[in-house]
Amino acid sequence: MGFGRIGFLLIALFVLCGCADKTNPWPAMAKTDLDYIKRMVEENHPGYVDPDNPQFKIQLEQSYQNAIRQLTYVQSLDAVMNLTNEFVASFADGHFVVNFRFARSSKTWAGIKIERRQGQYRVTRLANDWPVALPPVGVELVSCDGRSVDDIMRMDILRYRLANYADDFPRVMYASKLLIDDGVGCRKNPMECVFRDESAKEITLPIKWQASGDLGAEWDASRKSNSESFYIEPAGQSLFWVRALALNRVLHLIMAIGIVQLFQ
Repeated sequence: MGFGRIGFLLIALFVLCGCADKTNPWPAMAKTDLDYIKRMVEENHPGYVDPDNPQFKIQLEQSYQNAIRQLTYVQSLDAVMNLTNEFVASFADGHFVVNFRFARSSKTWAGIKIERRQGQYRVTRLANDWPVALPPVGVELVSCDGRSVDDIMRMDILRYRLANYADDFPRVMYASKLLIDDGVGCRKNPMECVFRDESAKEITLPIKWQASGDLGAEWDASRKSNSESFYIEPAGQSLFWVRALALNRVLHLIMAIGIVQLFQ
C-alpha cells in the first residue's frame, strides 16, 4: 500500500552522537537518519493519521525495525546512505524520497542502454569505441553472472529506489540502471551477461565497466529530458513503441493514439 498522496523531500542528517563508538561511528549516524525520517513521517505525513489506511503505521514500523536490525552491518558512509535509501524505498511511494547533498564521485557504466519493453529488458543503444564487443541493438538482456535480470532488478535496483514489486512502472523507470552504476545501493557489477535475440539464440558477452560521468536521459531512462519528452518508433509489424515521460500531458497521449491509428 502506498504511503500517501502528497510528496515531500527529506534531507538526511548526518550528525555524530557524542557517545558513539569512535572506532565505528557509522551505525550511530545511520540511526540518527532513520529516527529523523521516521519522526518526520509521523509528524507530517497524512497517511499516519488516516483512519482509512491503518496499514500505514504497521508498514512504517516494520520498515523501521528492519532497518534497525541492519545497523550492525553499517561500516562506512556508503553503507549509511544505502540503509537510508532502502528504508525510504521500502515505502514504495514515488512521492516519498530522500535527497543527499553529495553522491559517490566514481560512477561507471557498461556502454549499453537497457529499456523495458513489452515485459523484457532490451538493448536500445550502444556507446561508440567500447573496449569489448557489445550486443546488437534489440536483443534481450536475460541474466548476468548467473543471476536472472529480474533478481538483479529486484534486489540491486528497486530495493534502494522504489520497492514496488507488484507494478511494472518502476521496472520501466529504472531499467537502464541494470548496466549503469551511479552509486545507489549495494551491488557488485557483473563481469558477463547473457543476451537473447529474436530467434531465441543466446550469446554470452564480457561486460567492461568504465567511468560514466553524469549520463543524461538519452542513456538513462530514469532521467527527465526536455528534448526527449515524447517519441514514437516502429517496434514491429503494426506495432509502435510510444514514450511519454510526462504522462500528465494529455495532449501527448492523444497524439500517440492518433499516430498509431494512422500507421495501422
